[in-house]
Amino acid sequence: MKKKLLLISSYSVHLLNFYELIKEYFDEILIITNKYDNRFINHKVVNFSLLSTFKTSKVISKEFDQFSPSIVHIHQANTVALQTKLALKNKKIPLLLTFLGSDVLHTPNKSFFHKFLFKYSTKKIQYFTSDSVYMAEIAQTLMSENKKILIANFGIKTDHNDQILKENIVYSNRLHKKFYRIDRIIDEFHRFRQSRINENWKLVIGATGEETDNLKKKVKQLDIESYVDFVGWLNNEQNSYFYNKSKIFVAIPENDATSISLLEAMNAGCIPFVINVPSNREWILDGCNGVLINDVNSNFLDNIDNLNLDLLKDVNRKMIESKGTIAVNKKRFFDFYEEILVQFKTNA
Repeated sequence: MKKKLLLISSYSVHLLNFYELIKEYFDEILIITNKYDNRFINHKVVNFSLLSTFKTSKVISKEFDQFSPSIVHIHQANTVALQTKLALKNKKIPLLLTFLGSDVLHTPNKSFFHKFLFKYSTKKIQYFTSDSVYMAEIAQTLMSENKKILIANFGIKTDHNDQILKENIVYSNRLHKKFYRIDRIIDEFHRFRQSRINENWKLVIGATGEETDNLKKKVKQLDIESYVDFVGWLNNEQNSYFYNKSKIFVAIPENDATSISLLEAMNAGCIPFVINVPSNREWILDGCNGVLINDVNSNFLDNIDNLNLDLLKDVNRKMIESKGTIAVNKKRFFDFYEEILVQFKTNA
């Protein structure tokens, strides 16, 4: 019998990466998402807004009946999960949900309604995945139920380039939203550079977002435009180039799950300077293979003096090879799918 996956997710680079990760396991995949992309062989575009819940649920139900999947995999415990659950409430099918960081660590804290939405949309779903133990534990608490949660991320490619010489570059590539505190990175870089004027440090800021204009104004006000480059939204190759060229990678959001950018930076031999939250502690031992930042208002970049860069690079690459590669995580997802399908067949 053919293995058929119905994958329902809001459109993002995470969806693209996940599709590439798991597509070999299935004979057929139908993707329901909210944006057209010709890289998907078979997909349907819907609206996941709360106001479109009834209409989108009807579409999902119709596509389910026509496609007749072996398993349904939902990404995000928000309206995507809600609309899927409503669409499939009378269908006998194994349901799997993958948590993304904001689903668990940020959105449920917005209001009583958001917490209720999380709890309702995850109820009666049998299986889950999380990219960190920390996020899985928070999710269990929010659901008030003991559910099976696979710990797996989407993996990274390990084709680092040691021929690109490291330069005195601090690299930041998280989204330009207040949550990610890029403004504080700029302030700390300004102070750090002034204390090491002869070392010619530069700050490279990737990505874009609602705060981009404000961040550029801040750089201008600090009179450091000559030392800060806004490089915009980068493709994988361009992003990899800056990882390989930079000595420091910095990310200090208010909270975080396992960040693919952190894994990519570790693989490329950057020194990770990241916020001290449990998900980062699953990867970084402070002062050994990176720096965990407790106070974003501290002079945290000065910790570069306390690290053995050669040891750091070796430790980080071995860690990525053991649990951060595409191959390792592909096997985790494939094994989980197999377990789910066997259990469903046995209980049918």
